Amino acid sequence: MTQGLRRTGRLYRKLLLEHLEDRRMLATSAGTNPDVMLPAVTVSQDIAAVSDQVVVGGAIPVSSGIAALTADFLSADFDQDTDVDGADFLSWQRGFGATSGAEKSDGDADEDGDVDATDLAFWQLQFGQRVPLSEVNYNDAWGNWTVGQEQQGTFQYLWNAPLDWVDDVGSSDWSTGAINDPSSFRQLNYVNGINGSFSGFKVDSDISSGDTNPAGSLTLRDQNLVHPGRSADYSSGGQTNGYDRYAIVAYTIEDLDPIVDEGGFFSIEDSYFRKLTASGDGLEILVFTSADPENPVIQTYADPPATNSDLDKQIAEITFNGFVGYVAEGQTIYVAIGADGSDVSDISKFDF
Repeated sequence: MTQGLRRTGRLYRKLLLEHLEDRRMLATSAGTNPDVMLPAVTVSQDIAAVSDQVVVGGAIPVSSGIAALTADFLSADFDQDTDVDGADFLSWQRGFGATSGAEKSDGDADEDGDVDATDLAFWQLQFGQRVPLSEVNYNDAWGNWTVGQEQQGTFQYLWNAPLDWVDDVGSSDWSTGAINDPSSFRQLNYVNGINGSFSGFKVDSDISSGDTNPAGSLTLRDQNLVHPGRSADYSSGGQTNGYDRYAIVAYTIEDLDPIVDEGGFFSIEDSYFRKLTASGDGLEILVFTSADPENPVIQTYADPPATNSDLDKQIAEITFNGFVGYVAEGQTIYVAIGADGSDVSDISKFDF
């Protein structure tokens, strides 16, 4: 399985409704009552007829690599356990006959407030199907960046800066910019030839690897390398850092189609996180969303390896896999790497 941020995807409701209407018209022309009985359906054939882009049981391919999926692929998954089976039929059966106020859990697949034969047709159409998955991978998304900010790509590269931060100048108040305050997040600058040896995202726009404090050595760079910024309580020039400064990778659920909601259920899978030096303290990794930044859905720590040997580095490697939950269109998932104690010698590698 490839690494990545995975989403349970669903077909366009608009296309599925149009397909159902076609079936109703066919049934009417044959002299049947479409509100009482619909022709038997073959699930794979009917789904394939909805869109020639559909891969049954897989992801919908799109040019960007992020599936243009909506929250309604399995509209007959009434118990919302990512498949359509007999349990969902029982939900429809219990709700059958409701004429108003019905919800999906009652068996209302088309969201018209009632539970009728049309909703049963959705269940017939989708019976046996599971939600296909789409994914986006941090390493695969690393591209040929242009110098500066405003990168056009899958992810944004950020840090939690003091609120009055000015790049290459600094801040007069290091006590602001908590990691649970996305309003403090600022884009990093992409810089070529940092220290004359590597390229990556950093706070200041110059080629020095040591940026204006409290950023310190904060970088996101190729080969999956990352270094956090200064830890809380770091002091310099008469100021004391109020918060750990995190290197942040952000993924926002785009509005790919004005008709549908691209939100879905997300999880982190096949991830890894390891510190590369035996000296110093460990590191922390947080995963949270813009909807609830104060409560990370994933929080874990990477300890230093026993020695700098490759074997010990692999032994010390951890994962940060986990279920993120439902994330709506326009909301953002954040993966943040910070110091666990001092930030000295905190160079590490990660991927998801």
